[in-house]
Amino acid sequence: MQDFNDSDDITKNYVDEILKWLPLSQDILVRVEAIKLIIPAAARYEQMAEECTELAQALLKMARKLRKENFTPKTYYEIKKSIIEEWTDVNICALTLDLETDSVVMIKKLDRWIERNSSSLSEETSNETD
Repeated sequence: MQDFNDSDDITKNYVDEILKWLPLSQDILVRVEAIKLIIPAAARYEQMAEECTELAQALLKMARKLRKENFTPKTYYEIKKSIIEEWTDVNICALTLDLETDSVVMIKKLDRWIERNSSSLSEETSNETD
């Protein structure tokens, strides 16, 4: 990893913190820091929006494949590979923008998702027994 100037302690501390929590190599983090220096934040936000759109398209294609509706000639594995690539692109952009996942919010959202789907499942089951 590159050496940081004394005046750049905040960046060094940030990188050290990331290394504790994320399974990223130092090679990746050095490149992320380089992107931050080269590309302005507004352009990185635009890039992330584009990558999110490409991820959404790949996900929709997988849904078509799984439902066997609206034929796509791509195989399941080709689509899965595309989803992984686009997901990686989105994550790279997030790293360059210092975006983090909020685990407290994540747990609340997961609980809400489970609750919504559990209640709809129990409603379907009760309707079937009526």
